[in-house]
Amino acid sequence: MALSRKCTFLLAHIEQASSFLAISVRNLLNTAFYLKGIKELVISIVSLFLKSNIIVNTTSEFNSDFLV
Repeated sequence: MALSRKCTFLLAHIEQASSFLAISVRNLLNTAFYLKGIKELVISIVSLFLKSNIIVNTTSEFNSDFLV
């Protein structure tokens, strides 16, 4: 069974969701991984879903288990 590249990472609060910038969050996460020594991009897409869940998709080299 293939590992998922999609992870529902955390629940955003309503006030946070209104100022959510997906590209900024993706870049911040990738920068944090880079500073920890992971030179490849880890996160490909970050999106805000219907119930304020933040969905994080990894690049093909990583999977949801890596994020947790």
